[in-house]
Amino acid sequence: MEVFEQIKRQIEEANTIVVAAHVHADGDAVGSVGAMYHFLKEIGKQVYMLLPDLQNTYNFLPGIDERIESVHLDGFDLLICLDTSNTERLNILPKDMAKAKRTIVIDHHRNNMIDANIRLVDDNAPANCEIIYDIIKYMNHSISKNIAEYIYMGIMTDTGSFNYERTSSKTHKIAGDMIDAGADYVRTCKILNHTYSEAKMKLVSNVINNMESYLDGKLRISVMRKSTIDSVGASDEEASNLVNYLKGIDGTIAAVYFRALDDVNYKVSVRTEEPIDAAEVSLMFGGGGHMRAAGFSTDDVDGTKMKLIEILERLLKSENNRNT
Repeated sequence: MEVFEQIKRQIEEANTIVVAAHVHADGDAVGSVGAMYHFLKEIGKQVYMLLPDLQNTYNFLPGIDERIESVHLDGFDLLICLDTSNTERLNILPKDMAKAKRTIVIDHHRNNMIDANIRLVDDNAPANCEIIYDIIKYMNHSISKNIAEYIYMGIMTDTGSFNYERTSSKTHKIAGDMIDAGADYVRTCKILNHTYSEAKMKLVSNVINNMESYLDGKLRISVMRKSTIDSVGASDEEASNLVNYLKGIDGTIAAVYFRALDDVNYKVSVRTEEPIDAAEVSLMFGGGGHMRAAGFSTDDVDGTKMKLIEILERLLKSENNRNT
């Protein structure tokens, strides 16, 4: 618990605090930042919640309108970086990072490379919000309804609605605590899991219709062009997170979804089952993430697909040889 004590001491000594996460913040990043923001606010800190370019999906969360798009401070006592594995992915500019007197990193990505005064990295945590919960409890602060809304949402999204294999009994207990503290889980699940626009459904259809199958159906790839996104009037938000429609097809071990950011650049989402490590595969392309969910960026779709097929074929063959 030494690192928890160090974090506690730094938070207690600081007055002005900026809380940041990764760019294109997902549920766990938003949940981590929001929960930490409300906790720090409740204990009397001057705190700033940095969440630029946030998806409209999260507008239902309490206090989300208090977020800032960028840092306009000459200096501040403490920077807390959450759910981010490298500096390049942080949503705070390097010049603004340099204004912090101290920096704390709290993350659950095993390949975290951010330099900081204090680092708490637990890659066994299925969601970064679990770690935030542990810190708040360690500091003997009661979980308010506002904190509960963010922690429940973050855990729910990063565990795939409690479906992923790292989800534990502890995860369910924390979720239960958040419901007891007032988290509106019905609303959260409805908004994030069961509300779709017509444009998004058209994109889902495109993902399936343009699916490519390799390695006897073990690898499935789909590419979403910018022209397709624009033709149905979909937003970048609606074009995100479609990889699980590929992953859910029976027999799939690896699913890869290329989403166009413009006419050249793509964000690539990777989802896997045993024995393939999504983070290991993504790292080969300069990305990273978790064992079952990871990603990277590319401007060469065809070349990347060829390499992915070669890599997956080699990994699967190696695993088969090991088992024979």
